[in-house]
Amino acid sequence: MNKIHDSAKVLLVSIWRGIPVSYKVTYARNIWQQFEDNVRSAAYTSSLSRFINSICKKLQIVIHKDHVASVDEIVSSGADREMLRVLRDETTTIVLMVRLENEARRAEWERQNASDEQAASQFLFGSEA
Repeated sequence: MNKIHDSAKVLLVSIWRGIPVSYKVTYARNIWQQFEDNVRSAAYTSSLSRFINSICKKLQIVIHKDHVASVDEIVSSGADREMLRVLRDETTTIVLMVRLENEARRAEWERQNASDEQAASQFLFGSEA
């Protein structure tokens, strides 16, 4: 993978994290396919800002404030043509990278919460519950 692929992944992670939970729950069975299809279709444009506007409108996305700086940096990089080509031609690969990162983040969150629950049980009950 190169810098364009890494930037595409960062961009799509930021976009994915902005999809409302209610939308993800409603379309849980096919959300990843919808995401992939919408990325590919929105990438048929001439600029990254149009790509972002298009996909955000289609999927009711609001980019979180923690991700705005990285999205802005990518959009301002001047690599629109290369980035859009990757988003069109290698959509499945980039979305898979996003999905793997999301699953790792979720596993870490679950591990952290499990250890927090175990510590709370030990504190409250004096033994493992």
